Amino acid sequence: MKIKMVRITPHPVDAGKAMYNSYCASCHGEDGKGYGPATPALSKGAPDLTLLAAHNQGRYPKYKVITALSKFSESHHIGTTSEMPDWYKAFVSLDSTNPIKADLRAISISRHVQTLQIVR
Repeated sequence: MKIKMVRITPHPVDAGKAMYNSYCASCHGEDGKGYGPATPALSKGAPDLTLLAAHNQGRYPKYKVITALSKFSESHHIGTTSEMPDWYKAFVSLDSTNPIKADLRAISISRHVQTLQIVR
């Protein structure tokens, strides 16, 4: 199986759930558990995003998630895999005249991922 690269679909910068479903769910699954339709094509699978808070002493690591989405080269030093797309470049491509919107997209997606957390 091979992952097909497609053009990024534009969404409003505050549409975290819609962006997550368009950009992240193919690997992480709509529920965030790491079983999206593209997961079998990944060498290491996709992380279960619902356990981020559980693995961080009960606190959701929002800055780590935002960094993984908006600071691609830095995020590879803090645990994301090389199979994760460079979302920052993709987000900037949606509005290259206003790159701050790329950061706003990362923040919105992170807020949605926070709603997926399983409380233990």
